[in-house]
Amino acid sequence: MCVATLLVLVLIPRHATRADAQLLPDASAPPIALAAAALVLGVAVGFAVTFGIELHRPRVADAAEAVRVTGVPTLASITPHGLEPLLARRAADRDLSPLINPASDAYRRVFVQVSDPLGANPLGFPLVAVTGDEAAIVATVATNIAVAAINDSRTALLIDADPDAGLVAGIAGVPRQPGVSDVLAGRLDWAAVTRSAGAGRGRTIDVIPAGHRDPRLSSGAGPVTAAPIEEIGRAELRAELLRLGRRYELIVVASPAGAPHVDTGSILPVSDAIVCARVAFTTLTRLAASVAVLQDSGLRVRGVVLWDADTPPRASD
Repeated sequence: MCVATLLVLVLIPRHATRADAQLLPDASAPPIALAAAALVLGVAVGFAVTFGIELHRPRVADAAEAVRVTGVPTLASITPHGLEPLLARRAADRDLSPLINPASDAYRRVFVQVSDPLGANPLGFPLVAVTGDEAAIVATVATNIAVAAINDSRTALLIDADPDAGLVAGIAGVPRQPGVSDVLAGRLDWAAVTRSAGAGRGRTIDVIPAGHRDPRLSSGAGPVTAAPIEEIGRAELRAELLRLGRRYELIVVASPAGAPHVDTGSILPVSDAIVCARVAFTTLTRLAASVAVLQDSGLRVRGVVLWDADTPPRASD
């Protein structure tokens, strides 16, 4: 029995006859009332289910909560918005991807915190990995940190270390290949895969895209003409990247979740990391575990960047 009918029956006077009781529901519960009652009931059930899920798996709500569960600072809370009218007058800014905001104070704050002298140790220059569960957010945040460095009159290099997603190329507006995967396969060196992309205000940024992962390398099928990474020599690749990196004042690496680590066999000499999380989506348990795993591997987690919006659209190459 619907809610409207129950309400009508409760309100029937005690002295009403049975015939009156049978006529009242039809007269007092038109279709609109029934629809409204069903809507109220649906909203109540939906709220109860959502509340139960939140109690079972709470999600990050704000910067203070992220600090509480991770023990590291929240560097910024990003709320994307459209291009400001003043910037729209510049053709260089209008040509940028809508995911890039060269005037964002939030991204500039992150850049300042990861480019301080503390971040230059032990490599001799700041190199930070941006990681998280959502590749689109990681690529967007990493690109904007590098762009903030360029617009602060610094030299910066942006590296996409996620060959499965490879989203930095679309955001920066460069071809996806050749890239990191070609260097690791021994086909090219780091300098050969570096591309120049617009960063707004007449500035450019150097980008090393991800390239495409060879499906035969992941499936075990062959033959594969590229030499395995072990035959090329991880130490040589690392040394070559370090030589390239000394030309820049900041290197930002967009990395898939769990990829950054510190050991002698690591290709990318990463020592610092930033973890991205999405408000009302990333669970507190997952966020705390992500930070703990990075710290246990020897990385210094500089902080958390909160994305307070829907997942950004994937820009095409």
